[in-house]
Amino acid sequence: MQPNQRRGRPASLMVFLTLALLLGLLAAYVGVMHSIVDVSRIGGDHDANERDAAYSYLHLVFLAGSAAIGFGAGKWLNGLGIAFGTLFVIVVAVGMLAVQLSSYSLACHGHNDIVRHWQCD
Repeated sequence: MQPNQRRGRPASLMVFLTLALLLGLLAAYVGVMHSIVDVSRIGGDHDANERDAAYSYLHLVFLAGSAAIGFGAGKWLNGLGIAFGTLFVIVVAVGMLAVQLSSYSLACHGHNDIVRHWQCD
């Protein structure tokens, strides 16, 4: 081993921790979205601007948080903080999109208000 080279953690630990953190972030996203489903009802106490602002902040916080968690995990696991941070942001963003598209499809087939109140045409 070179003097400036850092030894990483075992590969099985890296895979397990990465998957556990990503699944935890996506589960937290679904949980938070489900808990604020009332914000998406425009006819209720909130208007469209409040709804859009709430969702924008929520998504930005989750993406920034996933970048920070990924960076920390990558630094601790093998020193590749930026790579893990980027990986976490991409996977969480794709997961958010999948959750939204799935909930829209389910809403249009009679299962509304899972993570958002949708109005199907």
